[in-house]
Amino acid sequence: MKAGLSATFGARVSVSIGDEIVGAPLVSRRFVYFLVLCFIWGSTWIPAKLALSAVPPVLLAGIRFVPAGLLLLVIAAAKGNTRIARKDWLRLGVVGLLTTTISYALMFWAMQFIRTGFAAVVDFTVVPVFLLAFAVIAGEEAFHWRQAMAIALGIVGLLFLFLPSLHVGSNMTEFGAALVVILSVATYCWGSVLARPLLRTYSSTLVAGVSNLAGGILLLVLSLAFEPRAHEELQVQHWSWAIWLSWAYLFLLGTVIAATIFLVLVREWGPSRAGSYAFVSPGIAVFLGWLVFDERFGVVEGIGMLIMLTATYLAIKRPEATTKAAAE
Repeated sequence: MKAGLSATFGARVSVSIGDEIVGAPLVSRRFVYFLVLCFIWGSTWIPAKLALSAVPPVLLAGIRFVPAGLLLLVIAAAKGNTRIARKDWLRLGVVGLLTTTISYALMFWAMQFIRTGFAAVVDFTVVPVFLLAFAVIAGEEAFHWRQAMAIALGIVGLLFLFLPSLHVGSNMTEFGAALVVILSVATYCWGSVLARPLLRTYSSTLVAGVSNLAGGILLLVLSLAFEPRAHEELQVQHWSWAIWLSWAYLFLLGTVIAATIFLVLVREWGPSRAGSYAFVSPGIAVFLGWLVFDERFGVVEGIGMLIMLTATYLAIKRPEATTKAAAE
């Protein structure tokens, strides 16, 4: 995507990467995870913007996911969680292909032809829609009216948040790129839903490690084969300290920590509730843009954030009976 809030929400928090926060009540643990996820994925655009000024996008994704996958597998091995049944390898491979390789390859291709604000509206609008639709189709969740209301409110809030910064005059090329962004999000969401049965058997650390490593290797292959300057920029000794810090943030927080948290929430909350980060992270991104880069943040954007927070409340607080949550 990436504590002082613990006093406010009554959670006893200790630092952890994985499936448990020691000493935290279950409900508080989920909510703290969710807040951390929203902040990380709402802030990763800043280091990504800095890194992409020098490193080709698909290469950046590859060198982000490969070491993240390796580190997650080391953590899983330290916990003794590395044995995978033969019948599950195919599903794991499909999850990595959808959530990492195909999703990011399509997204980065589309970003060449589409404005960032327009892409953000498309991306965050369809994430909760696809997660809910695929979860219902796969039998992982039952539909509830709160979900529909949350999604509708979230879309309205996104429009308030981003439309002031958009410009009229989009051409057919940009709308074609927007369709590719939608396809990218669809592949990511379908892969996330397919991962949920695996998460009932294996740790989120192991599932994220395998999918990130396999998908990241394929991204590196694609980058080296087709992306200009990929071979040159792979010589990381030429990177500036700003690029190194940006890569470290994307690799450690944006992938190792946030991706693991997201899978924990997919397992325990269900895909659509976990996907409600899409109603919070854009507001964080816009606020940080105002704070760091003095970008626009006015009354309209503030209204959008309030609407999206209301949508998040509806998405998170819907009855537990509407999800087929994994056994605690």
